[in-house]
Amino acid sequence: MGLIPKKLSNLKFCRVLKSTKKPFEKNWVNKPYSYEEIEGHIKKGENYGVLCGYENLIVIDADVPELAEAVSKLLPPSFRVETGSGGINIMEKFKPKALKL
Repeated sequence: MGLIPKKLSNLKFCRVLKSTKKPFEKNWVNKPYSYEEIEGHIKKGENYGVLCGYENLIVIDADVPELAEAVSKLLPPSFRVETGSGGINIMEKFKPKALKL
């Protein structure tokens, strides 16, 4: 597994069991790792997950090509990462907008 793309360096991460998407540390949601911290774990052969919600990040996990294509038409050009299953994760930052009721 390669290192995390530099474009993601301002995001937050968690440690994940190898060959899964499962975080394994207790309270992992509230103990995010920085780019530098998680890279150290990756160099040891560990896996990682990107934590959504920080920095207004959303991730669309498009394991079905038709979903990836449909979402791509609706979003501006976005950062994409190929997943282990051959799908893609589409990552985008959105600025929250206040709802007017």
